Amino acid sequence: MKDVPLSSLALDGLTVMLAVREGLMVMLKTTWLLFSSSR
Repeated sequence: MKDVPLSSLALDGLTVMLAVREGLMVMLKTTWLLFSSSR
């Protein structure tokens, strides 16, 4: 399992990027909700 195809590597990178984007969106939403409710 040393030969990892480039396509699977790119797929992993894409998955990580998507997960990071989802996490950022959730964080933005939660912070926005907290900010709006605190006023």
